[in-house]
Amino acid sequence: MLFQIAFSQWYNPDACQFFRLSENLRANDARSAELESEISELRRHVQQYVKEVKRVEELLNKKETERTELLEQYRQLSIEVDSAEAFGRRMEAQARSFITQ
Repeated sequence: MLFQIAFSQWYNPDACQFFRLSENLRANDARSAELESEISELRRHVQQYVKEVKRVEELLNKKETERTELLEQYRQLSIEVDSAEAFGRRMEAQARSFITQ
């Protein structure tokens, strides 16, 4: 009987359950802290990615503007070349007409 009393005082199911729950809580707290750290790291990566995407978009916009400007310059130069060629042809024709006279 003395053994039963000593054992029942030593082995308390409620105390064991409390101990298991406490251990589970500590494990969950540790896992929660790990997950929070991972979430923070992922947020930093996403922010860096967003910054990089914005930088690339700005670069693409700048290059598109440069491309548009170059196309406009090419168009203007093509018009000037066409005009110069037409003027040259007129001058050649005029020179031939002076020569034949």
